[in-house]
Amino acid sequence: MGVRALGRLFQVSRGTIENKIFRLAHQALGVQGVVWGRIRLGEDLVTDGLESFWVSQYYPVNWQVLVGAQSQFIYGVDAVTIRRKGRMREEQKRRREEKERTYRVSAKGVEGSVLRVYQGVDYLLEGAVSQPVQLRYDEHPAYRRAFANDAALQEWVQRGRLELRSYSSRLARTTHNPLFAANYLDRELRKDLAEHVRETTRFARAAHTALERFMVYLWEHNYRKPFRINQPAEDPLTHARKAGVSPAILRWAESWMFSKRVFLSRFPLPPPWLDVWLRMQETPLAQKHPYLPHYALL
Repeated sequence: MGVRALGRLFQVSRGTIENKIFRLAHQALGVQGVVWGRIRLGEDLVTDGLESFWVSQYYPVNWQVLVGAQSQFIYGVDAVTIRRKGRMREEQKRRREEKERTYRVSAKGVEGSVLRVYQGVDYLLEGAVSQPVQLRYDEHPAYRRAFANDAALQEWVQRGRLELRSYSSRLARTTHNPLFAANYLDRELRKDLAEHVRETTRFARAAHTALERFMVYLWEHNYRKPFRINQPAEDPLTHARKAGVSPAILRWAESWMFSKRVFLSRFPLPPPWLDVWLRMQETPLAQKHPYLPHYALL
């Protein structure tokens, strides 16, 4: 459901719903940061970009995700505004040019987003159970350029700890596809998050709130949603369990998520997630920085 629809359902204002999502997103960020730091990587990784839009269709957004190849556990996410492409009428081209005079996106935005997602890969590779870890992606040229310019990733490749493999995005989207985990997550996001439904009227109005909603969804996907539907209801295997997170850590995460408050000073976050916490993501055409409560800095 959209934010306004949730407000009507619970008979509260839109601001109340957004405030609850903001607080839940911070809880999810803090707890996920702790759990993520205790994962011993035992699978290959898959990355892909999901295209959606925010503010208007003249501002598409690329959601870059890093997913476990076997567990479909979401290890990382980043979002960046990209230039509208594809077939357009002359009127639409003129309107795009007018908007670009006010706000123009970076030509290398996707490359930067790819590298931000992988800022935490070093830690995952250091404690990986099996070597080398294969990093799979499609044939988008941004991946090749980003990986070639990243000294840290190239060092892991030279040490034999990481293997970079590209696959065609035209392969059948079956469970045998090497990119299945990313394709699966693409389908789930389109289905579960209102703002990513194609041609939807429930698109995101601000970048920072879109990322906060994704973080709440990340918690639900990683720690609450069953890995597969046909499982015992009393003890379902979640994506986190499939990724190797111990039941004891999961019980701790569940307890902290809904009973104890997460503070930034006690739960250090990697740079991409710190930007989400501080609402640093830039919204096209926004006149000012979004409001950040003082308690978020404690």
